[in-house]
Amino acid sequence: MKYKDINAGKKSGPRLASDDVRPPLYPAPQLRHLSDGRSEMLDRHGYVMRPQTSFLMYLRQYYAFETFRDYASKLLDYERVLACDSGGVGLDFRLLSDAYLDKTHTEYIELRGVKLSTFKSMLSLNFRFWKFAQAEGYTEGLVGTNGGGQTFRINVPPEGFSKHPVMRGRVITMLPTMPSHRDIELVVAAGMRLKSSKVLKRRFKLAVQVLKSQAFRRSEGLRLDVSMIPTRKELSRLRQQAKAGKKSWLVPITVERSKRGGSRVSQFPIDLLDELRDFIDVDRPKLLKPSVPCDAVFVSTKTGKRLSNQAFTNEFKCAAHRAAATNPRDFGEISLAAIRPHHCRHRGATDITRGLLMEGIDPTMAMLMAMELVGLRRIDTMSRYLHLAEAEQQEASASYRAAGEKANERTGLDLVRLRKELNGEAA
Repeated sequence: MKYKDINAGKKSGPRLASDDVRPPLYPAPQLRHLSDGRSEMLDRHGYVMRPQTSFLMYLRQYYAFETFRDYASKLLDYERVLACDSGGVGLDFRLLSDAYLDKTHTEYIELRGVKLSTFKSMLSLNFRFWKFAQAEGYTEGLVGTNGGGQTFRINVPPEGFSKHPVMRGRVITMLPTMPSHRDIELVVAAGMRLKSSKVLKRRFKLAVQVLKSQAFRRSEGLRLDVSMIPTRKELSRLRQQAKAGKKSWLVPITVERSKRGGSRVSQFPIDLLDELRDFIDVDRPKLLKPSVPCDAVFVSTKTGKRLSNQAFTNEFKCAAHRAAATNPRDFGEISLAAIRPHHCRHRGATDITRGLLMEGIDPTMAMLMAMELVGLRRIDTMSRYLHLAEAEQQEASASYRAAGEKANERTGLDLVRLRKELNGEAA
């Protein structure tokens, strides 16, 4: 089924003859963000680039706003590279080839010093755009697997684009840096000290608590609406039913994913919902502006609208740096200044996995259950949290501590014996 062309009738398509002599409006392609949340990509003469804009509208249907903006920037970056080809003459994406992709690899990795993981992410998104443009009839014979009498300008291996020669090179994936609960508490305490208002202190503390307890991404936590949180009367009824054993102490709430679209169900403890309801009823009204409608739980004091991802990240960074300045670290400990909001998701995912393991659930089943709770779709990503959870569980066990004490004692005895032998030889 063809995707509806939302730009039909707009100024686009073939340029006029005068465009060749008229100076361009922009030095490179631009993104134009519209008031309704849509975005258009314009070429240097101000014309709408119809294939790219249609693809952006397609992405907007399935991704959260911040993720969509990130993808739009990646698409724009490569279009600007094409626009600078041949000394500024430019190259249309329909004329791409395997040889040009190899040239792109050199441009990004060797000349611009872009990380391999960043380059692969950018090119994977553009490959999706090329497939979309070909499926929608904007181009023909661009991407595909050669064979059966067909030849494509970009020959995609049968295993997929990830095996294309331009995607060569191995990205070494490190285990996520894991701050302890105390590390995050130090950041929260520092952030509260930076706030003069009790309302802002509570907002910061609650936002971090939501991210950590639910293993939310930053945008998922800040996207909570007042309508999602049960009223005081509903919470009182849920608490009574939980005490009577008729209901769980966890309340399912559907939240919108910030990646790959869709939604997922997150289990909120009743105690956390009580705190959120108290904040909504008592503190949140002090942040609202009379003329600005807003249904968000976490509201910005400046705009009266939903607290933006970047604003919260800036608050968190300031708190992390203040915590680092007042709490010296031992060798091997994570620097408090390096902690970011996404570390709360790492911490929460590990805690959820560890909790399932402590209940005696098989590690494989625990990983699959945690994937559903955390909202992850890749097993290799979830396996990192499983390893961290198993390591923390092992370190917390009595047998592990006893083995460590024996090892320390044995090491001490070996050092004493070695010192005596050295002293004997020296004598």
